[in-house]
Amino acid sequence: MIKKSIIATLIAGLLFIILTEDNFGHMNTVKRAFLIFTAFIVLCTCIYCFVLAFFSFISGWRVLSLKFPLPETVQSDSLLFYTQSVGMGYMYYSMSVDIRFIDAGLIFSQSRFFTFMHRPFIVPYEKVEHPGKINSSDSDLEFTVEGIKMRMSGESAEALIKKKMNPSLPIVSLRSGKDDPDRSMKKGGEKFITRKCRFEELQPGFISQVRDFIKHKKIDGLQDAMVHCCETAYMKKGFFLGTVYHQYTDLLLTGEWFFWGVCDGDGCSSGCAKIKDITEIHDPEEILTLNPLEIRGINITGFHYDESDLTSWRLNVGNDEESTSFRRKFAELVSKYRK
Repeated sequence: MIKKSIIATLIAGLLFIILTEDNFGHMNTVKRAFLIFTAFIVLCTCIYCFVLAFFSFISGWRVLSLKFPLPETVQSDSLLFYTQSVGMGYMYYSMSVDIRFIDAGLIFSQSRFFTFMHRPFIVPYEKVEHPGKINSSDSDLEFTVEGIKMRMSGESAEALIKKKMNPSLPIVSLRSGKDDPDRSMKKGGEKFITRKCRFEELQPGFISQVRDFIKHKKIDGLQDAMVHCCETAYMKKGFFLGTVYHQYTDLLLTGEWFFWGVCDGDGCSSGCAKIKDITEIHDPEEILTLNPLEIRGINITGFHYDESDLTSWRLNVGNDEESTSFRRKFAELVSKYRK
């Protein structure tokens, strides 16, 4: 990028010639060549600035930089992804955007060549709305910020997916490392991992939907009634790009209810059923052996809970130690209602 001091010098020289030359027709060759060269540089600079300003407006970069200006100091752990490709509005910035993850949000900044009218800005994580993958086989993530449609790809997109699905994750854990189980997977490979956890550690979308439902049903004492809570993570690594697709199945048992949620990059879809209703369809032996486990229940993803319209769900429970523990507890509850 041409330094501002050089451009200023050329413009000053151009003005000097124009103001001191009495007869432009008899101007010597050196002066004429310098005048043409300077005029050309000034013209190119003006076109360059106009194009970048145009890009800034049609992409929405200008709007976001004014809406979310970069704070003067960034005093937190951070994770930086260089030369990322980002789509914004009607523009696609190919391998020119640096994206930094901090505790407060994502910082977008342009490479030095594109800084004109592209001041860095920060987007709080809660302002990233409607995130979703284009499809499960690639790493492109689409979302909106203040009505502006954006697209990210690569490692930065995967990091944002992890952060949105689990806001409590520390920044340093968003980058894939050598100890990351995703890296140990072979292309085309699949993996199930089940862990017993607390309700607060499940996927945020599932937690929100369960809480909305129990508030609607006026169910009291859910926290005290919880019997078992676990999450199964299903991972599959693509053959070509090596992108790992994640799907989480959250499972929650209470004394009377069974809640489940299926969450991935597109969001979270949840359902529930009363244990006594499940006993009419499944016996304990099926619960101990079937995978996926097929359950019929109410869709509680939205705000309209139609208990007359039951939906079939296929739940990946897994076959490891924690999965077996959940199955046994589920089978015990079903046996209890059968008696």
